[in-house]
Amino acid sequence: MQELDQIDRQVVELRDRAHLLQEEITIKLAEETNRHLHVLSVLTALLLPPSLVAGIFGMNVEGLPFAGNPLGFIGALGLTIVASVLALWVLYRTGVIGRRPRRQQQKDDPSPKI
Repeated sequence: MQELDQIDRQVVELRDRAHLLQEEITIKLAEETNRHLHVLSVLTALLLPPSLVAGIFGMNVEGLPFAGNPLGFIGALGLTIVASVLALWVLYRTGVIGRRPRRQQQKDDPSPKI
């Protein structure tokens, strides 16, 4: 009878360990998915202003800015670059890019905590 109790305890322990490992794997996958979504979101935010400018200047209608100017393409290109840099600056200032998460800084930081 003691052997059966011992086997039962071992099975319960193994089940608990398997459950913990499954939770850990799920958490790791969720973190990886979040990182990928973060990268896609940043790329979308950076590419949206140039797409908007190209879409507006790609319309075949009268009265578009720079339409009659020989340097119109350069002006539109400059506007696209300015819009992209502005979007990058906003993302950096809001902390979306350019800063590591606090948890990672603590992990990678070898300095002793006082």
